[in-house]
Amino acid sequence: TSSMFAWPVIGLATATAAGWGNLGGGFTMVFMPWVMRQFISEGYDAAWRYAVIIPAGMLFVTGVVLYFTSDDLPQGSRLVPSSSANWDVAKSSASTFRAMSDPRVWLLFVIYGGCFGTELTMNNLLASYFYDFFGLDLDTASLAAALFGLTNVFARSLGGLLSDLASQRWGARGRCWVLFGSQLAEGLFLVAFSRARAHELPLAITALILFSTFVQCAEGAEFALVAAVGRQLGALGPVSGIVSSGGNVGAILFAYLHRSMSEAADPRAAFLTHALVVLGTAALVPLVHFPALGSMFFPAAPSPISAEPAMVVVTPQAAVADEPAIVHSAPAALPAGPISLAA
Repeated sequence: TSSMFAWPVIGLATATAAGWGNLGGGFTMVFMPWVMRQFISEGYDAAWRYAVIIPAGMLFVTGVVLYFTSDDLPQGSRLVPSSSANWDVAKSSASTFRAMSDPRVWLLFVIYGGCFGTELTMNNLLASYFYDFFGLDLDTASLAAALFGLTNVFARSLGGLLSDLASQRWGARGRCWVLFGSQLAEGLFLVAFSRARAHELPLAITALILFSTFVQCAEGAEFALVAAVGRQLGALGPVSGIVSSGGNVGAILFAYLHRSMSEAADPRAAFLTHALVVLGTAALVPLVHFPALGSMFFPAAPSPISAEPAMVVVTPQAAVADEPAIVHSAPAALPAGPISLAA
């Protein structure tokens, strides 16, 4: 997605594609209990085992359809290169090394663990939490938990859109501020959710919806920034891959956190600790400074070249994080606002 859309809309495009994919998490909370009940009604003792056959079959069919109807990348298939594809293993390895050796990419990795890692964790925990702590029945608990994932209908796109709007006025620095604000609000509303008592279900639901909204906003805002960083380093794919994996690592660590605190006297304690970790990841956003892009408190370095990032091709040999690279810009109308990028 980052390769297909131009800089002025990259936030909205990447966020909408990913957000509607994550929407499956909320749908699953409603769909899977219904599937299991159908097997129970048919008299199957191990209904939960049979229920997972349904999504497994759906995934298999989807995989087959994708195999026959899509390319690996916009440039063509990696296994059967098209006439326009130019695969260079040496250049690919060099771009991967640039991404892996840049500490700022790893800061984004940790920050994404704080938002997407949180989403994955909540998808696994919320139904049982509403069932055990608030005393809801299984169906109602699943429905309440589904509210978290269903905000993907709009919230991740909202984060990308806000990032695009901020970029039009303040460039990449605006994208940093949107990410920071979203991640900070995520942590604060998770604190509010963690303080809701067993008889305060309306407060918990309200806090959950707001918390979920800013989780998705942070994800959308981060990947708008990731696209800019990846292009600036000449390593869009590796940067996206490293940052994305941060979400999975974050989910593993948060799952361990909740498991290790499962015997605490107050069941809410794990959620409060989780919230404090998220607030800590928000504090890392100001540290992500690329001279060619700027950061929250520091502008981009002066550059004689100004070009729309979506139209920039960076020569790999020159794409060093702190040094100017050779930039070739195709003719394109610049977006409104002071967007300046030196690769």
